[in-house]
Amino acid sequence: MKSIIKQILKKVSLMYFTIKNIYTNYIKKNNYISIKNIFIKGKLKIIGKNNIVKIDSYCNKLKININGNNNNIIITGNAIVGFAVEVYGDNNELCLLNIDSIANSKVIIKGKKCIVKISDGTTIGGCRIVSSGEENMVYIGERCMLSDGIEIWASDTHRIINAEDEQLINKAKDIIICNDVWIGQGVTILKGSKINAGSIVGMRAVVKKEIPEKSIYVTEYNGKIVKRNIKWSR
Repeated sequence: MKSIIKQILKKVSLMYFTIKNIYTNYIKKNNYISIKNIFIKGKLKIIGKNNIVKIDSYCNKLKININGNNNNIIITGNAIVGFAVEVYGDNNELCLLNIDSIANSKVIIKGKKCIVKISDGTTIGGCRIVSSGEENMVYIGERCMLSDGIEIWASDTHRIINAEDEQLINKAKDIIICNDVWIGQGVTILKGSKINAGSIVGMRAVVKKEIPEKSIYVTEYNGKIVKRNIKWSR
């Protein structure tokens, strides 16, 4: 029994952080970890090899769990508070690049070659992003503003198979949110959706198609565009 426990511990890279103003670069269990700036009450767990985690941001209550190989996580920006990341599989990528802030949110990636990217100046008040399968992407552009209670699903997570030919029916599809998009509270964005630049999605709307740029989209009117050629500001 003791030998089994030792074998498990050798495969696990588990670190708890309760320190401030740390700057460290190191390799642990064949995984590269780089942490800069402020990291408070964090947890990082890695099972696998050749994973890369780079963090350069103020972080509080950041949890990262990786189970797989060759996954990359890059987080840079101003404030990351109450953010959890779960990655299961190989060759996946999560990039938060110079975001303004993200709070009370979670990213779940299950599969191979899945990409989740959030770009410069974006703020998120509360969101769950789910990507599973193979070679799909969730992209959120620059200067977007996402409220709380938002769900973004690039896949159905569970496989549905055609009983006649054993082919997969419900393949994952990309989700693209372009620059300067405002997403209201409680919105659900489903696979295959694209929200073009400058648009607004109203509270509790369900998005499952392409929304034109500079438009207001709400579900209350049967998923219609209620206004075009608009501008919004923070």
